[in-house]
Amino acid sequence: MKRVADAPARPVDLIPAEEGGVIVNFPDLSNVWSQGETREEALAQPDDLLDEMILGRMAHNEDVPRPSPPKGRRVVALPALTTAKLEADRAMRAAGLNKHQLAEWLGWQPSQVTRLFDERHASRLDQIEAALHVLGTRRPSLRLSPWSSPPAPSGVDSSTDDF
Repeated sequence: MKRVADAPARPVDLIPAEEGGVIVNFPDLSNVWSQGETREEALAQPDDLLDEMILGRMAHNEDVPRPSPPKGRRVVALPALTTAKLEADRAMRAAGLNKHQLAEWLGWQPSQVTRLFDERHASRLDQIEAALHVLGTRRPSLRLSPWSSPPAPSGVDSSTDDF
């Protein structure tokens, strides 16, 4: 899955677990963490977890806080499609609309807008752009990273060490 090179990345904290292993915590998102027996195992998991948590919160009409500055911590980036869906969701909320109202603005069937935000649907970028356009928002910069899939460990910036 492609990751967005310029997307706001979420910082993660690496915490040694008392019982052994390493905990990966997303400080900006409550109840979002993973654990591995080794540091490498722990860092192989957070990118998929982050994607699922963001899409799940959107599906349940929950606000998704903006990421805090990394301040030297490791970061995990969202896939390009999730980043675009999140920006459209934020624009829709900022306009005070629900999905049915957005469908009316777009001249689409409500089911089309529901699929646009569905975590299991590979929405087309041009459809997300259309939603952002009617909401008066420009498409986020989606400069894809040059890898066809993220480098190992996927989606994690390995330029800093926490411990």
